[in-house]
Amino acid sequence: MTAIDVMRLTAESAVATRLSYTASLQFKGLARLAEPFLRREFETLAEKVADRLPTAAEAR
Repeated sequence: MTAIDVMRLTAESAVATRLSYTASLQFKGLARLAEPFLRREFETLAEKVADRLPTAAEAR
């Protein structure tokens, strides 16, 4: 499997920054057969990460 996470920080103003997060997965080999079962688990994990990112960024 290949996983790519991209986070972009863009200045919106002198005091605000926009955080964009994109995750993509590509299943390879035998994992492709399990993709229908695994994909939802990874999507759930990605949603949790995306929900936590703003709080983590503000803490820094």
